[in-house]
Amino acid sequence: TLFSTAGHPWKPKPASRDVRDRLILDARVRFYGDSIAVVVAIDELTAKKAVSLIKVEYEEYEVLVDPIKAQEEGKPLLHEGFPKNILGYSKHEDENYAKAWASGSKHFEGEYSIDPVFHGHIEKAVCYAYLDEYERVNIFSPIQVPHLALHIVAEALEIPEQRIRIVKPNIGGSFGNKQDVLFEPLVGFLALKLAGRK
Repeated sequence: TLFSTAGHPWKPKPASRDVRDRLILDARVRFYGDSIAVVVAIDELTAKKAVSLIKVEYEEYEVLVDPIKAQEEGKPLLHEGFPKNILGYSKHEDENYAKAWASGSKHFEGEYSIDPVFHGHIEKAVCYAYLDEYERVNIFSPIQVPHLALHIVAEALEIPEQRIRIVKPNIGGSFGNKQDVLFEPLVGFLALKLAGRK
């Protein structure tokens, strides 16, 4: 089931929510680190052996880093169903803008860019899950948005929210990194598939 990883306010109307563009595991790699396979094993040695048996063939696509060029005809689509790589539009109008313009306010129009900036927090995005005696999926994750994670995991796993419990321990630096749901649906899925096996 497609779901959104964004930790924005959850809206009751599906059409108003963030675009659903993720799967728990995907057959298509869009960037280095995309989740395409998972290994569960009884020990590290078995896990390493299983990983060594996985064979993946990659088809290289043109790298799209310029958002304007990515919209050109013939460019590879990041997600099916979104022509020209456009996930959505937003429009904002402010009546004060016309008043400001008429009063002689300056208006500047052009293209502006800044160097890429990324936070350097030390804590990694790690979580784990287990199935308890009540058949409830318990997910422990250092996430900023546990309530939104609950909605998103329920949607991804197609189970009622009452069957999910998100536990947020103390977190280190985040700077927005812990506002997205990353591995919570995956570990929840594995907990269900393993049926509580320890």
